[in-house]
Amino acid sequence: MYMVLHLKLLEQYMATHHIFYYLIFVHLTLQIIQNLICKNLYQYLIYFHYGNLYE
Repeated sequence: MYMVLHLKLLEQYMATHHIFYYLIFVHLTLQIIQNLICKNLYQYLIYFHYGNLYE
């Protein structure tokens, strides 16, 4: 009985809060993508800068 009630509450909680989990997931995904782009861009700029210095 307790387990069924617990599952019902969990179901209701997930139904009302799933949008928050989705937003957190999207936020984290965007942060990871942003970090990758920034690192690559930074490395590219360093390479480009020093490449021009040595030429």
